[in-house]
Amino acid sequence: MPHSSTIGLDAATASISKAVQEATDSCKATRGRQFQAVEFSSAGLRSASPCFVDRRGPLGALEAASRPGLTGHHRHRPPARTVAASQDLDSVVVVVAGTGSVAMSYARDNGSWRRTHRAGGWGHLLGDDGGGYGIGREVLRRSLLASDLHRLRGSPLPPLPEAVFRHFPAQHPGDLLSTTVLALAAASDEDARRIVEGGTASLARLVALLVGSQGLAPARCALVLAGGLMQDARYRLGLVDAVEKGLGRFGLVEVVGQPAVDGARFLLGV
Repeated sequence: MPHSSTIGLDAATASISKAVQEATDSCKATRGRQFQAVEFSSAGLRSASPCFVDRRGPLGALEAASRPGLTGHHRHRPPARTVAASQDLDSVVVVVAGTGSVAMSYARDNGSWRRTHRAGGWGHLLGDDGGGYGIGREVLRRSLLASDLHRLRGSPLPPLPEAVFRHFPAQHPGDLLSTTVLALAAASDEDARRIVEGGTASLARLVALLVGSQGLAPARCALVLAGGLMQDARYRLGLVDAVEKGLGRFGLVEVVGQPAVDGARFLLGV
């Protein structure tokens, strides 16, 4: 989805509404049905900068773009069910790395979780380091430089640029450039490995900022990992390794594998 800070909240919510409609129309179980309630999370809609904030809030904007009578719940709590049930934790740091990237911290407050701070989440023009967009941007920069060297000096193309140039003519819906980079990194390509390590280092810095600035004790803090890139085991383990090398072991590390299913369970009270 487009970032609200670059195209505006109305255009972003219209894009979300269209995507939801297309998804429901493609499923026999939901085709033609109307929603009575909706659960959604927005990693980048509430920022410290006033220029990024819509006074209606994300939930109000989504309701304005939807039919009358629709009720919604905007998630501002850790999305992992195990974390919510644990009594041994005082705080949670959530890292979301999909197309973009952001980290948020939560503190236990009277039996629930209250969001305390956030870091990152500034969109593709200013941030998204460690997310899919940031990885793609870096691999394209390196590939274009390699292309110039090949054209002007006759230098051979390294494996990473070759894979990138093969990727685009053959791509189909669902293909992601970040997937190509992660696969090459797993195959020990040095350029791809550096890009992946740079991505995990960027995310680890967000975690360190939230933990260090608030004096959180990692042993009593959970680390929740969400987003498409966190479904890649090597990238996920690389991030956990980078975080724990700097901060020590966390009390719990949990991955959100199916956020849509988690949201449906929350709405149903399951």
